[in-house]
Amino acid sequence: MLRILIIHSIRWSWAFMDFFLSLPEIFEAMAQVILSMGSNLGNRMETLQHGLSRLSIEAGNVKQISALYESVAWGFSVPERFLNLAVAIETELMPRELLKLIHQIEESFGRVRDGSTYRSRTLDIDIIFYEEDVIHEPDLSIPHRLMHQRLFVLLPLLDLVPNMVHPVLGKTMKELFEQCSDASDIQKYSDFEFQPSFVE
Repeated sequence: MLRILIIHSIRWSWAFMDFFLSLPEIFEAMAQVILSMGSNLGNRMETLQHGLSRLSIEAGNVKQISALYESVAWGFSVPERFLNLAVAIETELMPRELLKLIHQIEESFGRVRDGSTYRSRTLDIDIIFYEEDVIHEPDLSIPHRLMHQRLFVLLPLLDLVPNMVHPVLGKTMKELFEQCSDASDIQKYSDFEFQPSFVE
C-alpha cells in the first residue's frame, strides 16, 4: 500500500512539474493585438466603455489604451463626429475567431452589415495588427489595408506604438503619420480612463 502511494505521489509530482514548466509556453501563446475603435452615434464615450468591457471579458486582457481623438467622418459626410481610440490587447483567439467576436460585439450595439462601405456607426472595431501577421483575404486584411491613410487610426497608434514597424510597408507608425496625406480635421478629445464597471 505504501509503495502504491509513493508511486502515485511521484506521478503527481511529475504532473505538476510538467504543468509549471508549460506555463511560459501558455503565456507566450497569447497574441499581441492592436485594435482601432470608433463611435459617432449616441453616447459615444459610454459606447466605447461598453465595447472595451466586452473585449476585456471575451477577447483577452486590455493592456493599453490611447487617448481619445475626435474627427470628422472619413470617406463620407455626416455632421456627427467620431470619437476614436486605439487599444492593445493580448488574446488567445486566432485572427478569424477575433474577427467573429468583433462582429458579434458590433452587432450587439446595433451595427447593420448591408454592404455599405462607410456609414455612421454606434460602434466600429477594426483589427489593425495581429502580432506581425500578414493576412490578405476577402473579408480579413491584417494589417488593416487602409490604416496608413487614416489619421484617426495613426494618431492613437502614436500613443501606443510610435516606433512599431509596419510588417508590409517597413515604416514606423511615426513615419507613416508624417507621410500621411489625410487632411481630415482631427484633434485630441481627452485622455481615456477605462472603467470595467461598465460591464453589464
